Amino acid sequence: MCGESRTQGSEVEVRRIIPPIDYNYTVENARNQMPSRTWIGVGVLPPHVQESEERQYAYVAKLLEAGAKVVLNNIEELSVEAIANYSTF
Repeated sequence: MCGESRTQGSEVEVRRIIPPIDYNYTVENARNQMPSRTWIGVGVLPPHVQESEERQYAYVAKLLEAGAKVVLNNIEELSVEAIANYSTF
């Protein structure tokens, strides 16, 4: 995690950039522990990322780069239909 701070008048703004999970690594470990199951990397956008389309697209790109096969706006969107068209690891 890296941070960036800027001074705005008397306020200090701190932004944290948290790299997404390495979904390929996580799914591979899960598969090694339970090879009989199908595993798929699913990313969920945090609310603060959804404040602007630019930030949302950038975060989605990072999640996909990290190996997510599907990215959802919130966990309530998770369904069989939401992941049905994506290939598994």
